[in-house]
Amino acid sequence: MKVFLSNFSKVIRELRLEKGFSQEAMAHEIGMSPSGYGKIERGETDLTISKIESIAQVFGLTASSLISIVDRENKPESSSALENPCSGQFSKEQSVLNAAVLRLQDAVSILAERVSKLEKM
Repeated sequence: MKVFLSNFSKVIRELRLEKGFSQEAMAHEIGMSPSGYGKIERGETDLTISKIESIAQVFGLTASSLISIVDRENKPESSSALENPCSGQFSKEQSVLNAAVLRLQDAVSILAERVSKLEKM
């Protein structure tokens, strides 16, 4: 669980920074105190499913998409990545791109559902 919380913290911090939000703004978006949100980013508190869903929603993701991104962070790096000094930057950019792809996949699913409903009308 500690590994998940550590990776979760890392991922949401990167996504928050990509979105240009401060910790205070993020806390406001999910309806909690800035100090409480700070504990989440530091991996100092256990998370509920509803809190994961709230955080994911701010980033335009589903909870399962956000957890998938975190799970990818949990996989060990290859030895060649460890030898490459640029691998850290590449990994960060890859996480951002993976999050964007998941957001787009979610949007496509929603649109496909709407099209299906319209076709039935």
